[in-house]
Amino acid sequence: MSHLIHRLKDKEIEQAQGRDRIYRLPDSGGLYLLVKPNNLKYWEFRYTKPGTKNRTFLGLGSLDMLNVDGARDKAFEMRKLLKGGMTLS
Repeated sequence: MSHLIHRLKDKEIEQAQGRDRIYRLPDSGGLYLLVKPNNLKYWEFRYTKPGTKNRTFLGLGSLDMLNVDGARDKAFEMRKLLKGGMTLS
């Protein structure tokens, strides 16, 4: 059975509401929407650091400044840099 890739839809992003705690909604390719209790939303890219193998989140920007297509493009660029041996920080 193949794995299905879930991509957030505009409606899901719009309807994401703050909860008691911070939570993340996965998009695809290591991209997440971070939702804070005060309803602020930020894009994050999750990756594994080369060498240490630690999972890390890198902030890409707020939803106000970066739409879902822009965030996906940034995440794609981050994956290319990692594949090429670059270190992200």
